[in-house]
Amino acid sequence: MTTVWGYNGSSPGVTIEAQSGTPVRVRFLNNLPTKHLLPVDPTLDGAFNYTLNTPNPAVRTVTHLHGGHTRPEHDGFPEHWYVPGVSRDHVYDNNQPAATLWYHDHSMGITRLNVYAGLAGFYLIRDKTETALNLPHGTFEIPLLIQDRCFNADGSLFFPTTREYFDGYSGPYNTDPVNPSDVPPIWNPEFFGNAMVVNGKVWPFLNVFKAQYRFRIANGCNARFLLLALSNNANIHQIGGDGGFLPQVVSSGQLLIGPGERADVIIDFSTLPVGTRLQLLNLGPDEPYGGLDDMTSSDPDSTGKVMEFRVAWDPAAKTPKNTGSSAPPTISGSSGTPVSLLRLPAINALPPSTVTRKVSLNELGSEAKDDFDGPVAGMLGTMEFDSQMGMDMPMPMPWMHTATEKPRLGTCETWEIHNFTEDAHPIHLHQVQFEVIGRIPDAAGKNADPSAIQPPEPGETGRKDTVVCYPGAITLIKAVFDIKGNYVWHCHILDHEDNDMMRPLVVI
Repeated sequence: MTTVWGYNGSSPGVTIEAQSGTPVRVRFLNNLPTKHLLPVDPTLDGAFNYTLNTPNPAVRTVTHLHGGHTRPEHDGFPEHWYVPGVSRDHVYDNNQPAATLWYHDHSMGITRLNVYAGLAGFYLIRDKTETALNLPHGTFEIPLLIQDRCFNADGSLFFPTTREYFDGYSGPYNTDPVNPSDVPPIWNPEFFGNAMVVNGKVWPFLNVFKAQYRFRIANGCNARFLLLALSNNANIHQIGGDGGFLPQVVSSGQLLIGPGERADVIIDFSTLPVGTRLQLLNLGPDEPYGGLDDMTSSDPDSTGKVMEFRVAWDPAAKTPKNTGSSAPPTISGSSGTPVSLLRLPAINALPPSTVTRKVSLNELGSEAKDDFDGPVAGMLGTMEFDSQMGMDMPMPMPWMHTATEKPRLGTCETWEIHNFTEDAHPIHLHQVQFEVIGRIPDAAGKNADPSAIQPPEPGETGRKDTVVCYPGAITLIKAVFDIKGNYVWHCHILDHEDNDMMRPLVVI
């Protein structure tokens, strides 16, 4: 048995469905135990109360509706956590189109632990446009939360208890009373599990009808990028992303989803014979992702397997074939309009931007030893012109530094995100659904040449709240900030987010 945490007694938590335009109040009551399931690093921001000179409680939580157009007091600000026995009401206005959102813990310094322990679930917004499309629904619509995990021999969750697990560095750490270094004692720069988990089950299977299905997929991994494919090389038909529908169906044999991103897809089993078994594979790497070039795919015997679909029933058959599967369930809803006939709604263009903001993604290496420069933190920052270098240079800033990203209420801004690290980072902005303008490869630190911008990937042409920023590149996005207040932006590799790769976002 594996002990996990969840919402309403389940992990993933109960799927919440809401109607666009109808507010919903959700009360989150922290009924967690006072001892954490996993090892807490006491040196990260949020783990220690410097005013009282004492560690903060190990178990604390605050829930964020990821992708929600939410007022700041209900957004789940990382420092607004609360302890066991305390409840918090969040009001979600749902003043946005139909979309696949998800909710998860967002506590300062322990988000990676709480989400890994199970604190995540789906939040689906419906509207009349979605209904009119006649998409697969009822029996034929299934959310899939994909995560990776490690387990101890007794079935309990495994998570590293020391930095040594990551790269062999055995100290001294920043807690050493005699010879402190700059290396956190427990935090690992990235964690990759060796088992794939879907909706809380390891390598599950799903019996399906001989029909098309709509799957609402979220990448809930701490650090793993997913590159999904079907074992029969059939297309996955993407109809939506983070913030709602795409302008047209994107059919492809592979689907890249970074941590925090979602994909709304249709998979068609209607032409497959009853008895067919089809695997959903992960071709993404078992290490930090930097792009498809020179990428080594995951272990095909473990993290390369996500789940299996078993075509068990023909809805048109009067007598189900004996395939060894259970009796077919009662059908609700329908498999909808064939994907080949779908015509998705147009997306209203954002207004022209009036501000261009340059920000940077950075990694800080250790200065503890001459022969060790392993990463000790990720940081976001600004870009400032260096007259000696004759170019813009990154200015990394910790969480506690005064807010520098302060859009004015109602403005539309273009953000140039300069990635100075060796890895791709999924960057998430709270409050907004933005437009991905495109990317300029090998341009970090340079002026953004409009003629060099490569367009977004087809699956990025809808509204987004999380974007993959490739190493050495400038990623350009455009967003309207229309709610005043305190928010955040951060890397959604949760190990990075927990150790300073998050900054305030204050709409003034």
